[in-house]
Amino acid sequence: MKFVFTADLHLKMWNDNIVDEYSNPLKLNEILNSFKQMCDYCVKNNIENLVIGGDVNDLKNIVHYRPFVMLKEIIEQYNKIHFYILHGNHDSAGREDLYSAIQLLDGPSNVSTFVKNTEIDNILFVPWSGGIAKEIYETEPSKILISHFGLNEAQLSSGISIKTNIKLNDLRKFDLVLLGHYHKPQKLGNVYYVGSPIQLNKGEADEVKRFLVVDSETLEIESIETKGYRKYFNVILEDKNELEEKIEEIKELQKDGFVTIKNKIKELKIQDLNFEGVRIINDVDEEYQLRGITSDMKIVDQLKRYLEIQKIEKTEHEEYINTFLEIQK
Repeated sequence: MKFVFTADLHLKMWNDNIVDEYSNPLKLNEILNSFKQMCDYCVKNNIENLVIGGDVNDLKNIVHYRPFVMLKEIIEQYNKIHFYILHGNHDSAGREDLYSAIQLLDGPSNVSTFVKNTEIDNILFVPWSGGIAKEIYETEPSKILISHFGLNEAQLSSGISIKTNIKLNDLRKFDLVLLGHYHKPQKLGNVYYVGSPIQLNKGEADEVKRFLVVDSETLEIESIETKGYRKYFNVILEDKNELEEKIEEIKELQKDGFVTIKNKIKELKIQDLNFEGVRIINDVDEEYQLRGITSDMKIVDQLKRYLEIQKIEKTEHEEYINTFLEIQK
């Protein structure tokens, strides 16, 4: 069968400066509009199935009812599509919680929610749990795995990897693996992270967001870009001779979203960059450089240097860093 695959909607009443006439934040509308784009694609292309790979909810043990009602209304509107919804870590109140926020979407006949391992037509759905690594090891080979977890070789939007108990080699018993959890769209071997449907924050700047169209028989994958939302952009100023050109680029990008300027030109003062609504970072801050920390370093390297400054034993660094990265997710 053919189906559309997405994940990581992260529904909540987002803190947004712009709201509609019903006081719904614009970011929430952008997420739901991207979901409607997927549904419209299904209708136009005679695709009868849509899979959400976990994290419909954002706040773990807190559920904002309005976004869920709005999503359910969309699901009921597209009653010719069958929606398969997988439990993710943000849909749970705890590591071993027996209940899931996605169960609030139960009811319509075109909805199936998965809080336990389920196999349908050689597609194995494995929801997130605290013991998911053990479950993945123990599952029998299947054609397609759809799940929600962090893979050891995968990257966060920051470009760093978190050490996990599930490695790429562990997934070779599946012909195709489709995952939610990491928001950065990426492919590693037979594994696809679809990524979040829109750029949810400035940490996802410059990422091209998408949904996947999957043929379960041929294993063909097509990536379709999502559109119609405000984007985050990073612009680096490195050469004073290119400043005029960069300023024009920034003005154009502002029309489509939010811009962060990273200034690496020593002679240029931040106050000289007269932009309204633009976040400006001075990447040549002397105080940080004297400490050996610069903003162009990877976050893990910054953390290591900070731990050294704080005189934390090196044997404890990995635990501190992994804890920070887990919280950052």
